[in-house]
Amino acid sequence: MIRQFYTFLFFYCFFLVSQITAQEVIVKKRNVETGEFYSNSRNYKKFKNKSNAKEKYTNCIKYNFLPFFIGEFPMGYEIRINPFITLEAGLGLTTNNHMDQLVFGANNFYSNPNGYLRNTISLSHNATIKIFPEGNSYNNGLYVGIDYKNRPYSKILPQENFSQKATKLFIDIGLIAGYHIRSSDRILIDLYAGISQRYITWDTVSIFQTIDPNTGDLVAEAQINQLEYPTLGVLLGFKIGYLF
Repeated sequence: MIRQFYTFLFFYCFFLVSQITAQEVIVKKRNVETGEFYSNSRNYKKFKNKSNAKEKYTNCIKYNFLPFFIGEFPMGYEIRINPFITLEAGLGLTTNNHMDQLVFGANNFYSNPNGYLRNTISLSHNATIKIFPEGNSYNNGLYVGIDYKNRPYSKILPQENFSQKATKLFIDIGLIAGYHIRSSDRILIDLYAGISQRYITWDTVSIFQTIDPNTGDLVAEAQINQLEYPTLGVLLGFKIGYLF
């Protein structure tokens, strides 16, 4: 046991010495007239220039690819307040929530065997506050954030004199954890996952056929009952952004 301890101590000391001797000693000099520090080290200048280059952008335009599977196409804008905090907001378009349809496919809101209901485009919006504990907001770094999403999905039931609209609205307020990857000078990749408190307001549709007393034609009518309920939601994102 003692021999193993001394062997370990020997290799540890050898490793420590090699690390110390391998480090470059950087001597910084101060200009008396200007008060600025400078160094003749080539590596130091290279690191400083690279660091400055990574901090010169404060704005980022992003597109999130994962919401495609739930029928949303969101664009976002992020601004760096400081190295520790960024704010992001965005708008998107929604069509049909394909993932939700897998669960509630039997409902008339989705099934609609006679094709009465038609998908329509709605406007979604979102906002996020991100905190980077290590102060590397637009570099490679971890973050935690508070995320808000508002995603309405609407259907239209065309009528002769008017159109009936039914909507299923998802509102998420949740916590996310993510990672920024600075893949190049202007390209930023944003990956995140989280959990939310989700509030759903759903215009459930019951469609039935009646005979128009004036024309004798068979027409479709809809009865809408609104449901409101909370549930848990999962938040996922894969964004690619352009810095400027």
